[in-house]
Amino acid sequence: MNAGEMLRRLRHFVQRDRVTRELEEEMRLHVAMRADVAGMHDLFSHAAAYGVGEINLSGNDEPLRLKIGVVTLDFFATPSIQTAIEVCKNCY
Repeated sequence: MNAGEMLRRLRHFVQRDRVTRELEEEMRLHVAMRADVAGMHDLFSHAAAYGVGEINLSGNDEPLRLKIGVVTLDFFATPSIQTAIEVCKNCY
């Protein structure tokens, strides 16, 4: 074993208690946060989500590659989305 490896192992041995304390504190906070969230039964009573992608559209003409968006029903209840929909209606 060379001097660098010996120094690395010694440093790990000396800092082991500090790292262990930090890890224990992190785990304690994680458990406390999970307990807080577990008590919030109506935290996600409504959630808006969207996804984007592409599909192929074929028929009599040349096939097309279209960009699409998929949203959940709650997406349209979001106030800023309602404003965007009204603006887009006026664009066409």
